[in-house]
Amino acid sequence: MSESLTLTDSQDRLLAETTWDRNVVVVAGAGTGKTTILVNRILNLLLREPSPLAITEVVALTFTNKAATEMKQRLRAQLLRLTEQADDLSATFRTRYHLSAEQVAERAKTALEQMEKAQIGTLHSFAAHLLRLHPLESGVDPSFQEDDGSRFKELFHSSWDRWLDDELGLDGPQHARWRLILAGASLDDLQQFTAALAGDFVDLDELERQCRSNALEGAFRDWVAATHSRAATILAAQDRPKRRKAEQMLAAAVQLLALLLEQGPLGLDDVAPDERAVLEKDLGKPPAGWDEDTFQQTASIIRLAQQLLTVNQTYFQEVVTLVRPFLDQLRQGFHTSGWIAFDGLLARAKTLLRDHPAVRSRIKQTYRAILVDEFQDTDPVQYEIILYLGERAGSHQTAWQDIDLEPGKLFIVGDPKQSIYAFRRADIEAFERVVDKIRAGGGGVYSLVTNFRSDGAVLDVVNNVFDRLFHATEHVQPANERLAARPQRKPEVSVSGAQLRLVTPGEDEEEFDVQTATRAEAEALARWLKEELFVGTTVTDRDRREGPLQPGHIALIFRKLTQAQVYLDALRRYDIAYI
Repeated sequence: MSESLTLTDSQDRLLAETTWDRNVVVVAGAGTGKTTILVNRILNLLLREPSPLAITEVVALTFTNKAATEMKQRLRAQLLRLTEQADDLSATFRTRYHLSAEQVAERAKTALEQMEKAQIGTLHSFAAHLLRLHPLESGVDPSFQEDDGSRFKELFHSSWDRWLDDELGLDGPQHARWRLILAGASLDDLQQFTAALAGDFVDLDELERQCRSNALEGAFRDWVAATHSRAATILAAQDRPKRRKAEQMLAAAVQLLALLLEQGPLGLDDVAPDERAVLEKDLGKPPAGWDEDTFQQTASIIRLAQQLLTVNQTYFQEVVTLVRPFLDQLRQGFHTSGWIAFDGLLARAKTLLRDHPAVRSRIKQTYRAILVDEFQDTDPVQYEIILYLGERAGSHQTAWQDIDLEPGKLFIVGDPKQSIYAFRRADIEAFERVVDKIRAGGGGVYSLVTNFRSDGAVLDVVNNVFDRLFHATEHVQPANERLAARPQRKPEVSVSGAQLRLVTPGEDEEEFDVQTATRAEAEALARWLKEELFVGTTVTDRDRREGPLQPGHIALIFRKLTQAQVYLDALRRYDIAYI
């Protein structure tokens, strides 16, 4: 902790660890010490004066089991240090909170004794804990087992085959509907669609209600209206008496969106044939006089209109009606067998907290501090759970947008540039909206910019590249926040920095084609490693012990793995080990 006083972001680090009267967001780039800040925050919660917390009143959540294990191990190590009373860590807390060495050691010892009871783990494990505490309200067997998806997938495929036999046999009850659906989709397409609906995050009742509705609703209608307004504004600015292809296609898109707003999905059937024909064209290049940004916005709107032309609300409703009984039977069978999928843990925990005020009230009283790591990777269901837990005592709102947060209870750490789980429903827009909600409620937002992982020469290159790549776009990506190397950072490798090495044909050689260039580059790389880099280059480890550079210290990064084999062959020729 004492080292933080020498860092350029030391004030933000201190405030993140010790601010209690407001909720806190920490935006932390790669290698800036996210786990350290979380562990330090927990230590301060346990030792602060006034109102120290027991470790069983703290919830610390992260995204993976590996990250949760690391957090526990590092917290345990720091608590053990505090029980010894001897080093500067204990002195920091004694000075900060006016405690004796014995008081610090006693609180650390108590926390260690209660460590296994503490909720320090993944969001999924915490959700499972809540369900087992409240099985009646959750509608689950408290002895349920958690499924990583493999058992549900196996059950789906075996049940699907039996269901097809029953449905498509002579006595099948829906032959007419099957003929309609199979005229537009294959059995494989239908199976993939049904599998996408099978997860616990899909509310089948709400889906069927939306299928029956002919009107756009809520956030989707707002989004379509905003898109229509933007398209109409661009058209008004770019239109001309004799329209070119871009203006024709944009005008057709404006008309399609207007019909969608007025009549709902059924309005798409009223798009005129000539406008359909226009939208089926290829947009091509920007017309003269159009700037690049306007053209890209127009291209996005036209792509949306082209996709909407493929929507068939009636057909979709028929498909949902067909597979709904299968999905109900599948979910019920899986549930009664004593298994809950990971998505089911989260969906049921959210429902528990949302629909049972007394349960939520007890949980809010039990857990006085909520810490969340890698918040940029949470999905909408996960952040709803977190906000329910952070709600002010005595309040009970069902919509997360209306939740009034308890000041000082919520502590989230994240970096939207590192969001990598969009395929699991992680949502940068949601991350930004939650951060805005915390800020609007008086919360503090602090930034960690000191990188402990990389040399300054590497960070200079990364910063310059990211400055060009990361342009702030609302709800899409943030601007780059430049990282700084730790002051007085001692080099870990005797040769550091970024080098650009070009491989070119010799004077008597022909120009390289792609395959020849790849082989030449692989050969040059292996030769450079063997004859130059491994000769005389040293590495200093964390204990400041110096040793020779080894193959295990080096990473080769490729755009795609199909390129790797040529390089591996070159490494073997030069007797360089690799994994």
